[in-house]
Amino acid sequence: MGHRIRKKQQDLYAIGTICLIKQILRVPNDGIRVMVEGISRARLLEIESDKPHFTVKLEVLPESRPARISGKTEAILRQCYGLYSRYLELSSNPSPESIAALALSNDPGYVADFIAQNIHLRHPEKQQLLEELSPSKRIEKISRILQRELEVLEIEQQLRQKTQERLLQTHR
Repeated sequence: MGHRIRKKQQDLYAIGTICLIKQILRVPNDGIRVMVEGISRARLLEIESDKPHFTVKLEVLPESRPARISGKTEAILRQCYGLYSRYLELSSNPSPESIAALALSNDPGYVADFIAQNIHLRHPEKQQLLEELSPSKRIEKISRILQRELEVLEIEQQLRQKTQERLLQTHR
């Protein structure tokens, strides 16, 4: 991407996140790393100014909360808990507190967003999830993504095991 400053509305995503800045860290080579907490989704309506910083008009997009979670959504939630747990095991990042925090929630939007921010995803996939306003559709999408990621991680693990076996045979 480089350091190009985007000044036109068509250069920006229409849907983004309103965030609270939690921490700013300086990193080598005059860079910074910003830790943020997402507050809500928002739609960009208009760029009012881009100097000295962007000033925009936006519309906060409230998350729809169903009165009751359907049986299908509940099943997908449960599936996601298991898939995410397996993902953490295979990615060499077991995090019991992460699973525990997730298992306490039965909010499909929260679960989908939590998983999306804690797994390796390409930027376009993260943007697609961000743009999906329906929590039940978002949890379905993250379930499919987790299934695909698990398949890839399992293949990677098999390849590592075969490589280790060959190295052991070579050393004998």
